[in-house]
Amino acid sequence: MGLDLVESGRAVPDDINVIIEIPMNSEPVKYEVDKASGAIFVDRVLMTPMRYPCNYGYIPHTLSGDGDPADVLVIMPLPLLPGSVIRCRPIGMLKMTDEAGVDTKIIAVPVDKVFPAYSKIVTAQDLPEHTLDRIQHFFEHYKDLEKGKWVKVEGWEGPEAARAEIMASIESYLAAPEQTELRPSLAKRAAMAPSSPDGPSIPQWWQSARDRCQSPPSCRIHGIDRCIEQCQSCQRHLQFLRSLLCGRAKVSGQPFSAAHRAAQADRRARTASHRQGDVFRDGQELRRAVAVSGALGRDGRTD
Repeated sequence: MGLDLVESGRAVPDDINVIIEIPMNSEPVKYEVDKASGAIFVDRVLMTPMRYPCNYGYIPHTLSGDGDPADVLVIMPLPLLPGSVIRCRPIGMLKMTDEAGVDTKIIAVPVDKVFPAYSKIVTAQDLPEHTLDRIQHFFEHYKDLEKGKWVKVEGWEGPEAARAEIMASIESYLAAPEQTELRPSLAKRAAMAPSSPDGPSIPQWWQSARDRCQSPPSCRIHGIDRCIEQCQSCQRHLQFLRSLLCGRAKVSGQPFSAAHRAAQADRRARTASHRQGDVFRDGQELRRAVAVSGALGRDGRTD
């Protein structure tokens, strides 16, 4: 499953999902998660022999000033696996600037249900001073041996600034014209193909859905089910999604493969006992449609 299907959080900005890319104290290798496929790529090996002092990840469906999702440092005593998702609450942020522009790091701790040891930590200043010093020292120096790169740390800010940063990054994501749940490689190829006899092409449908959606933008942050429940336009577009899942819709003149149809049939069989109402079923079908669409684009990198 592509990690682009993971929500930004249950109660943004106070309860956020963080997708981990780099475990704390791991070898000096910078990993990055491919947002569409979920694959973990080696971005580069750090030239300085330094280890990340915290679990490092990002909030899905956000866009920061540097063109990447909002970065998050998760404070906890254990390393987390790359690609894992942890619920957190923000307690502050480290303001920085590097050669690419503003590069803010949000500081967060796990929610009490995940790890209650930080229940009394309200702001970053509640953490041990040594912890803050280690984080700041790492980011001040981890690019020292990389030519043309630099970092300037501007200081620490509190939880309110962190929450504002999260909301601003979500708004930037929603406002960016290139942001779409469909992988760009798929959209690009589909745009060059004629419409299917059984329905509109994927770009035509998707743009129509985005333009006509009657529910607030937050439905794309907090989950698809809420959008399906509130938005009659999205319910109408489900008819196309269902035809897409059954193999009638075409991309680049070719129908969806039998493998995708078999996977859909298998999913329906496995989840039949857990379905609870039309809204839940529609949301699941919409998620599957987006996932299948993403699967078609695996022949090329999108990031």
